[in-house]
Amino acid sequence: ATIAADAVPSLVALSSASSEAQGYAVAALCNLAYEADARAKIRECDGLEPLVAITNGPATWLRAQAVEILTQMGHRVAQPPDGAQRAKNTIKNTINTINRILHTVLPRR
Repeated sequence: ATIAADAVPSLVALSSASSEAQGYAVAALCNLAYEADARAKIRECDGLEPLVAITNGPATWLRAQAVEILTQMGHRVAQPPDGAQRAKNTIKNTINTINRILHTVLPRR
């Protein structure tokens, strides 16, 4: 367990990289997160932040791994809206913006 925890700082650093190494690092962290020493080291190395950032991305294998790690660590992970919900939110925000613009440009009757 100690050897695994010693690998955590490097893996946490790689988990914020935007490269193929990120996937391998997160997969390794996912396996290590079953060990209490490794979970403590992930927290100590500020490893939650890059994992949460990954969970805010698209539904991919990498995201699933990050969710698994955070779940192992007792961290609640919010599910991002699916594509249809994102589209509805975008439309709603656009309509609200148009209404605000119209109310500032057009005189009230």
